[in-house]
Amino acid sequence: MYTENPKNEEAFGDASEQFDKRICFVPYESNKKYSMKLPLMKGQIKFYETVNINARIDKNAIAYNILEILNGKKIYRFMK
Repeated sequence: MYTENPKNEEAFGDASEQFDKRICFVPYESNKKYSMKLPLMKGQIKFYETVNINARIDKNAIAYNILEILNGKKIYRFMK
């Protein structure tokens, strides 16, 4: 899931607490263990663009392995 609203982030956490592995992408720093910050990259205007383009490896993306994130490893690898 993704959201720009901290209330929605909290609601996601409450609604999905029965699941150990879950992710909520946000554009801000968060101390929630299920949330991961994704910054806007050059040329991106809307947060959904950031989330969608980062689901793959692209010239304007952060590369990540979704399985690593689900296992608690928040690793950012910026592409050039």
